Order: sequence, then structure tokens, then C-alpha cells
Amino acid sequence: MDATMQIFADKIKETIETIDLLTEAIAKNRAYAAERLMPVFINLLQAVIPIIISSYELPQLQDEAEDMTYWQGQMERIMEALEREDWFAMIDVLHYETKENLMLYLDRMEKMEIVL
Repeated sequence: MDATMQIFADKIKETIETIDLLTEAIAKNRAYAAERLMPVFINLLQAVIPIIISSYELPQLQDEAEDMTYWQGQMERIMEALEREDWFAMIDVLHYETKENLMLYLDRMEKMEIVL
């Protein structure tokens, strides 16, 4: 893995760790912790998602370009759950959608040895 991809992979891993902390805070009704983590999480997503979306333009990912649509709408789904203050929806969107798909994306990038 080249240095740029390693930095990006580390940022994805940091995002996944933050999702774990955030969903735990929400599930355990720790509002203060969740409020502190939310800006960190949003900043990480704003850094990671645009790179993920643009990666589907790489020749190696052309066959999976439909996944780009998922990532384009994911930030919107997260923001909708936040605006509604629907914590169950937030856990679902963060833990069962975003985290799982970040892990799958990272695994695919590592196995395919993608260079950004």
C-alpha cells in the first residue's frame, strides 16, 4: 500500500472507531459524549466520503460505479437522522450502514491494491 493510500486507510479506520464511540454514547444515553463526538465524526465524513466517491472513477472500480450512488446519499441519510434527533435511526445509519460499508470499502481497496 502506498503512503497516500495508507493515510486514507488510517482516516477510514479513525472514522470507524469514531462511529463505534458515537453509537455507544447514543445507545447508553450519554448525550454529552455524543455531542462532543458528533463534530469530529462529521469532519471525518466530510474528509472521507468525497475521496470514496471519486475513487469510483478509477479504472479498477469502474465495474462497481453504482456503489458511488450509495456514498453520495449516505451523508444525507446521516444528516436526516440527526435533524430528526431519531437516535435509533442514527444507530442504524451509522453502525449498520456506514460502518459496515466503510469496512467493506477498505477491505476491497486493500485487496485490489488501489492507489489513489
